[in-house]
Amino acid sequence: INEKGEIVKALPQFVRGTLEIEVQSRSGTTPYVRWKDWLILGLLLLALVIGCALRSTDRPPHPRPLSTEWRGEQSVSFSRREKG
Repeated sequence: INEKGEIVKALPQFVRGTLEIEVQSRSGTTPYVRWKDWLILGLLLLALVIGCALRSTDRPPHPRPLSTEWRGEQSVSFSRREKG
């Protein structure tokens, strides 16, 4: 397979053998070799910070919960009545 992804030479299917071809070496480093996973982790962290910042500005602040007396709730107790 060459640098364009094309099959240059191949053995027949289901045949064991050795395939010998000449290859050209490449020089230089790829971004992954240079930065490893730090580039991706940095981008993910940046996206997380931006997402949290946008989320906090889009919503109004949470209202304070009201006490039970303001909501009109009362505690009610039930007792059993005996018949007769």
